[in-house]
Amino acid sequence: MPPGFRAEVPQAKGGNTAAPLRPKALLGWVVKSTAATVRDGALQISPARGQPFLANAKVRANGPVEVGLRIRSTTGGMARLQWRLAGQDTFPEDGQRQTFEIAGGDWQQLRVPLDVQGQLVHIRLFMPNAKQATEIDWIEIASQDGGSSDRWDFGKSAK
Repeated sequence: MPPGFRAEVPQAKGGNTAAPLRPKALLGWVVKSTAATVRDGALQISPARGQPFLANAKVRANGPVEVGLRIRSTTGGMARLQWRLAGQDTFPEDGQRQTFEIAGGDWQQLRVPLDVQGQLVHIRLFMPNAKQATEIDWIEIASQDGGSSDRWDFGKSAK
């Protein structure tokens, strides 16, 4: 790197004074096309460009699966989950997607069943509105057969 080089860390819009987000605070999730911080007990997502999403490639849950989340969106809209199974190198061109609606305004808890046929290993959560802020308190992925269950609580990650 040239002398004086400083990597730019994306910051949320709107005068946010929160510290830059460290990977540990994401609990294994990766943010794409978005700036993110953990503030006030939630993951704050402010779109930067394109279609913002969160991804986790370390999920291990046998289908069918249910995704739960506590989320708040400024204006609401359609969100989407997309997944990849063990043995798949890439996300399929069609199928393995589930859209769901998020109402704008207050916090809401949602449960989204996914017709996963096999073992879920990678999931993407696309935000409902590419131009508006979204907050996520927690995400949970559980096998509906009572098997594995994982929960990522972003409020606890900040402590």
